[in-house]
Amino acid sequence: MFVGADGDLTSAELERVIPPSAAGRIRFTGALHGDELDEAFLAADGFISLSHRENFGFSLAEACAYGLPLIATPGHDLVHEMPTGGGAAGGVGWVLPDLSEAAAVQAMQAFAAASESHLRCMGQNARLWAADRLSPEVFRRRLAELVP
Repeated sequence: MFVGADGDLTSAELERVIPPSAAGRIRFTGALHGDELDEAFLAADGFISLSHRENFGFSLAEACAYGLPLIATPGHDLVHEMPTGGGAAGGVGWVLPDLSEAAAVQAMQAFAAASESHLRCMGQNARLWAADRLSPEVFRRRLAELVP
């Protein structure tokens, strides 16, 4: 499932390159909000973002809060603070070494080969990381620390 508004690439452009054998298994939802977005996160097995640049990565942060293992590019500022570990125990998922198609394919193959329990563990690590680093309480505390 591809969730999100059209950007540099449109859903129509992406649909044109889907192999006929996979055409019926891929769905483009467009932008989702509220309950619909919540349902999409809850139904997902993982979160993949191949963006070239994300100044923070709000959807990546949301995916972590929902407990989803991730695959993301190094263009997401947030991934540089996460325990990714390339799919290793204790990590939250895979951060690609570069923006190449080969790196994305390799990470997706590793995700597909990972056991359900391993993916669940990475999702739990993501949820705990988000709760520890991104909660409103942590934000308030960090702001208060900036003021003498």
